[in-house]
Amino acid sequence: MVIAFALPTISLMLFFGRIADRTGNRFVFQFGLALSLISFTATSLAPDYNLFLFGRLLQGVAAAALIGAGMALARGLFGE
Repeated sequence: MVIAFALPTISLMLFFGRIADRTGNRFVFQFGLALSLISFTATSLAPDYNLFLFGRLLQGVAAAALIGAGMALARGLFGE
């Protein structure tokens, strides 16, 4: 169950950072928030283990999007 979250988070973090640089950090961050809402709902309402694991996988993808864009948003808010 842990690897279903950690693997997509680690492997997609740089990808979403690159997409955020091209399309805008706000868009990718909002995508991550929306996907988090969907994945948390899917995980909490999962009737069987397979759907639960799929929800955890989506949570990992959403976390990668949030981390990839969130650091750039925080960097823009605070000076050096």
